[in-house]
This record gives sequence, C-alpha cells and structure tokens, in this order.
Amino acid sequence: MTFSYAQEIFSLGDELVHSLKNHSTDFSFRFSIGVTDVIPKVFSFHLLKTVYAMNNSIKLVCKETSLDVLLGELAVNKLDAVLSDTSLPTGSSLKAYSHLVGKCGMSFFAHQDLAQVLAINFPQSLNGQPFFTAGEGSNQHLSVLFWFNELNILPKIIGEFDDSVLTKYFGQAGYGVFCAPTMIENHVIAQFDVEIIGRTTEITEHYYLISPSKTSRGSTFAFTREKAVY
Repeated sequence: MTFSYAQEIFSLGDELVHSLKNHSTDFSFRFSIGVTDVIPKVFSFHLLKTVYAMNNSIKLVCKETSLDVLLGELAVNKLDAVLSDTSLPTGSSLKAYSHLVGKCGMSFFAHQDLAQVLAINFPQSLNGQPFFTAGEGSNQHLSVLFWFNELNILPKIIGEFDDSVLTKYFGQAGYGVFCAPTMIENHVIAQFDVEIIGRTTEITEHYYLISPSKTSRGSTFAFTREKAVY
C-alpha cells in the first residue's frame, strides 16, 4: 500500500502554518470529503486521520454514498475531494483529477476450521465452496468473478452484500469464504477471528483521491483555506 500521495494531500507545510499564525485561534478549517461506500473503513481511517496532524483547528466532514452522488457534490463545491475505488470516469464533464493513494492484492478468509482445509490447494480449493461476494456492480465483485472464471473455478455464491462488514460476520460464523483487500488483512483477522486461506495479486484494488486540481497538495490547501471559518 502506498501513502505517498496521501501524505502530500494532507500536508500543508509552511503555507498553512503561516496562514494560521495570521488569524485568531477561534476558528477552524473545514475539509469536506466524500468516501464511496465500498472503501474499507479501516483504510479511510488511516488515510483521513492525517488531516488532524496538520493542526487541531481542522474540522473534517466526511460523507459516504455512491460515486455518482459524490461527484455531483464535488462539481458544485460541496466537497473538496472524493475517495473512491475507481478513478474519474472516462468522458466525465467534471474538471477533476484522480490521484492514486493506494493499491493492493486480495486475501481470502474463512472460519478457522474451513480455512485450514481450503489453504492446502488454494485457489482451486475454492471450487464449489460457499462464497460471499461484494455487491453486484462493484469493482471487487466484477474482478473476483472474472478471476474465478479465468481459473475455471466455480464457487457457490451464497450471498452478495454491499456492506462488507456484514460479509465478514457471515464468514466469521462459518457460513463460507469471503475476500478483502490484502492491506487490511491484519485488521480483518484481529476483528473477526478468521484465518487466511490464501492471497493473490492477480486481483488488484486501487484507491483514488479525486480533486479539482492536478496537484493534490495545492488543491487541499486552496479548498481548506477557502472554507476557513473565522
């Protein structure tokens, strides 16, 4: 996982410090960001917590919904940026730019009893096994099914969930196999008491920060300064 862009995005440096010194401390900078509902919450947290490293006067406003809705709000300046698992759609009339802030492969999990059996011949061992996928139409859903098809693996799809946390609860209870981005696998293991069956880099998750500027650092500074409440 790469956070070089993220560190740049939320680091205002000397410009912000200088700006803060020139105003009363009785204000806050408002930074409004939209997050698509398929982004892992733990990834959003680790990325967005860097906002508070800038200054304790920052006010972070986060909205979660579909990409279409968030881009609409970005277009009318209700949001400063959008965190998404896809880049700005080709042909979009919105004048904005996509900055890659993270990418990783995919890990597969199950309850301990099932995971230990399926790990022996992964990924072929998933053939015929009960499997939970992300919601239909999501990038992860399409990528995972395409990967299965390429390997001639036919798991038994017993659930499709937009809510990835619900998927993990079913996996934790032993109902079947599920997958999650490799970069959060330690969190998944610790939170849901499951084990890894295997990993692949043939399925790649990408995460983008979409902003109205080519230079992420400049866009963040411009928008936070513009929305400052004095």
